[in-house]
Amino acid sequence: MDERYYKFENDREMFHSVIDAGQNTLKACVGCSSLLTVVVAVFTGLLVNHQDVVGTLADALLFFEIAMGLGLIATGLTYCTQVLYQSGDKKRGAMLNTFVAAVVVFSIAGDFIGIVITYLALKGL
Repeated sequence: MDERYYKFENDREMFHSVIDAGQNTLKACVGCSSLLTVVVAVFTGLLVNHQDVVGTLADALLFFEIAMGLGLIATGLTYCTQVLYQSGDKKRGAMLNTFVAAVVVFSIAGDFIGIVITYLALKGL
């Protein structure tokens, strides 16, 4: 076998490992957002006696839902990135990959904002 074949195989394995790592990270983001949404929904159900807090927790739920939606969008775009790389369009693939990373950062920021809102709402109870 020639050197080009080994380089191709090495590049292919590196590509697959990067995609796998990205997919696992995105799954964790979506799972975290989903879990946080459920936790806030449970707290909302338990706070029937504290009506003033329920509205604030609804705001937190909005941020958790936005974060979960962004995580789902990033997951779908990861597959588009993979298609671009496989088709040889590395420039657009790299640009889309950067965009996916930004979407993930906004997803994490949405979770963080929701956590802060929830904490501030429950701190006074």
